[in-house]
Amino acid sequence: MEVFNKTRNLKVSGAGARADTFATRLLGLIPRSSLGEEEGLWLEPCAMIHMCFMRFPIDAVFLGRDLKVLRIIESMKPWSF
Repeated sequence: MEVFNKTRNLKVSGAGARADTFATRLLGLIPRSSLGEEEGLWLEPCAMIHMCFMRFPIDAVFLGRDLKVLRIIESMKPWSF
């Protein structure tokens, strides 16, 4: 899945995956040891995330129902909430 910022005419992610079942949201990125520069994970539905059992930091982007950015957390550290 490709994620594109229309306002800035910018590709955000070229290789995004979607986690839209209980199992895929539960595991998320935990099995991974890293995430490529163009990779991402879309959690739906999702009100909050945690970094338990994660091995690398991530940037988290929270979107509203209209897909507009509500909040960005850069370099979220492993084992944080």
